[in-house]
Amino acid sequence: MPYCDSFKRIYLWQYHICRQMRYAMGVKMDQYLMGIDVGTSGSKVAIYNLNGEVITSAYHSYEIIYPYKGAMELDADEVFEAVLDCIGSCSKACNLEKAAALSISTQGEAIILVDENDKPLLPAIITFDSRNEKEFQWFCRQFSKEEIMQRTGMPMHTMFSATKILYIKNHYKSEYGRAKKIMCFGDYIAYRLGAASAIDYSMASRTMLFDIREKIWSDRILTVCGIKKELLPGTVKSGTVIGSVKTEYQERFGFGKKVKIVAGAHDQVCCALGAGILEPGLVMDSLGTTESNVSVGKNLVITEQMVKENIPVYCYPVGDLYAYMTFLTCSASILKWLKEKIVNDPGKEFYDEYSKYINEHYKEPTRLYVLPYFSGAGTPTMDFRAKGVIYGLTLDTDRYELYKAIIESTCYEQRINLENMERNGIAVNEVRCIGGGAKSDLILQVKANITGKKIVRMRNGEIGCLGAAIIAGIGSEILRDLSVVSQQFSMVENVFYPQAEQKEKYEKCYKEYLELYPACHKLWQA
Repeated sequence: MPYCDSFKRIYLWQYHICRQMRYAMGVKMDQYLMGIDVGTSGSKVAIYNLNGEVITSAYHSYEIIYPYKGAMELDADEVFEAVLDCIGSCSKACNLEKAAALSISTQGEAIILVDENDKPLLPAIITFDSRNEKEFQWFCRQFSKEEIMQRTGMPMHTMFSATKILYIKNHYKSEYGRAKKIMCFGDYIAYRLGAASAIDYSMASRTMLFDIREKIWSDRILTVCGIKKELLPGTVKSGTVIGSVKTEYQERFGFGKKVKIVAGAHDQVCCALGAGILEPGLVMDSLGTTESNVSVGKNLVITEQMVKENIPVYCYPVGDLYAYMTFLTCSASILKWLKEKIVNDPGKEFYDEYSKYINEHYKEPTRLYVLPYFSGAGTPTMDFRAKGVIYGLTLDTDRYELYKAIIESTCYEQRINLENMERNGIAVNEVRCIGGGAKSDLILQVKANITGKKIVRMRNGEIGCLGAAIIAGIGSEILRDLSVVSQQFSMVENVFYPQAEQKEKYEKCYKEYLELYPACHKLWQA
């Protein structure tokens, strides 16, 4: 059963309110901070006061474009208009004249070519678009895996921007020749709103072109790839003020004068910041379409084992910290696949109904195993050829058992990643869960039983926006004490502990699960 230490939370809340009030003397307490979260399927905007409370928020969805198999795109203009629509909705619900600063949390890796008139030349190629496999294979022949990871912090993979740019360069020569800038979504949206052309260190890292040690674009990688440095935005630290909102948007949305635009960060590290990840031992677990685990360290460490296990490391948006991340390419998306493609259940209560039934009738581990590689494998293998597998089906298997097996298997994958992090000296004491999947008691209890870790559900909903708002506040010097701000803004809702009997049963299942990928791997390489 979930456990919530309500008295401790009330005490901490009151304590940090007082601390915040003390250090904020001299700051107008009625000011607002805006956090923008640009995702793959939609954008969100949330407005916060200086106590971390949401004043209002808005969401606008858009469709991924699938022009052919392996290709995944977004219309960059449509995404920008979605952001403006969200800001417009917020302006109707509150007085944006109080907004002092904004920052952006954004999806990584997507590439946008912009012409002399600041118009996109092509649809944006997004993260899991795999049409660049030939360019990736060429890239792998030019550089060793060890060199790229030691230089950029990123493991070799088709998802990162470098080989997407090479694909455009090879297949869209005219558009590439007319490009003034090559952007990612965070710097693109900020630029359209009025900022200078600047990309923060965390997003620059996701291109696989950024030297994480020198904090500059890598001349060696750019030279070998034939990419001109002047096509790329300037690199800045997250929290740097990079401009102010254009007059036309000040007038359109009722902003005050000179609303600061602050360089944001990659969505996963923004979420980690929103979850209060500021010291080693705490891990953010983002349970959405994909699943990511982010921890932090004070020093940049890239070991031989980390290279082998593909653990990315990049700059954290605050505190001169480094973020270490592991991830699954599919998480809740597989439950959605079961709902829409297999069960064909359009009901809004689908997930709650299944969780309730499973809690009543499927208390034991299923012994049904699902390799959740429906979009290729994430860490540690980064095997983009991997496919989803369901092993152990019998005539007794029903949809509820399959539902629970999907949850179990994503938790087995998380355990692999957490154990790899610990083996590399990255402490894992507490896992803080956010996103849609974190709303499920079933998922979080299974996660605790399989990983053996303390699992925490965080209170805040729009946590990517929250992380961006914190960056906006710190960067504009409206918020000054980061440790106080983070603890005040990031509140715990429930805690789940491993159940000893279930944990013991899952140990055997975990060992069986570990045998499945090696057995299937040779099929994908054929």
